[in-house]
Amino acid sequence: RPIALVSSGGTAADLEIHSVRCLDNFSTGKRGAISVEELLKRGYAVIHLWRRGSASPYGRVLSQAIMALIERQSALEEGRIMTISFRSVEEYLAKLQLSSESLRDSQALAMFFLCGAVSDFYVPLAERSTHKIQSQSNCLNLKLWPVPKVMGLLRRKWAPDAFVCSFKLETDVSILRRKAEGAVEKYGCHMVVGNLLKTRYDQVYILAP
Repeated sequence: RPIALVSSGGTAADLEIHSVRCLDNFSTGKRGAISVEELLKRGYAVIHLWRRGSASPYGRVLSQAIMALIERQSALEEGRIMTISFRSVEEYLAKLQLSSESLRDSQALAMFFLCGAVSDFYVPLAERSTHKIQSQSNCLNLKLWPVPKVMGLLRRKWAPDAFVCSFKLETDVSILRRKAEGAVEKYGCHMVVGNLLKTRYDQVYILAP
């Protein structure tokens, strides 16, 4: 049976070790939740790498609740869906690696559909305040580090024979094209789905080698 790993929702980048504040994004996880439903309909087994509190498969439309419950129950009884939750960017990356390595033996039967909105910047653990950053009258200056890029590791090492589809969101179409081409050329993604912020609900761009 083919198996897909679908990531959905955004990642939080904590500012403190005992975290009170974080940097987050507006991802609702809806695109990923719908993708899980559609892949299950097509016979896939699905690992859903899911941001806690974001949209869940079969939990979106009350008018379709009975059919959704039947489909969800069928997938659960057949052992075709596993949900793995995350919140922080570090938690996401660690669980993506573990899941990817677990799928290595599935070879070309495995697919990665990476809808999750992963943070671009974060504060590494060693650089964080231990306790809550105190309020003050002066400005708060934050130094952010780039989040480690793992797409190359996924393609070359963790699950080298799997099909990988990544997602890009931008506000400038020329930048979107360049970023999508870079994901194909640099990391070897098999497909990139691009979204522009203002039209993300109505239109996508699909780039393949």
